[in-house]
Amino acid sequence: KGCKTGLPFTIEQPAPITVDLGPDLTINLGDRVQLTGAVSPGNLYTYNWGGFDPGCADCPVVDFLPVREGFHYLTVTNSNGCLGLDSVFI
Repeated sequence: KGCKTGLPFTIEQPAPITVDLGPDLTINLGDRVQLTGAVSPGNLYTYNWGGFDPGCADCPVVDFLPVREGFHYLTVTNSNGCLGLDSVFI
């Protein structure tokens, strides 16, 4: 009665999510741009682009026509709710 027992355990942290949109870009007005969200480690992700209208908010690759210079963002979320973020200046 009243006895307790315990076991030590370690909770492993998952690998951080890394997102890479590549280097900043210099383009001419009217040039189309394709951005690819390279994400690791491999998993199922939800993609959320910001700073522009990508035409497809949940796509890993977007092709668009920038209308002004500025930062363009990609936030990815995995099934555990962990986030990764990168930005590129165009």
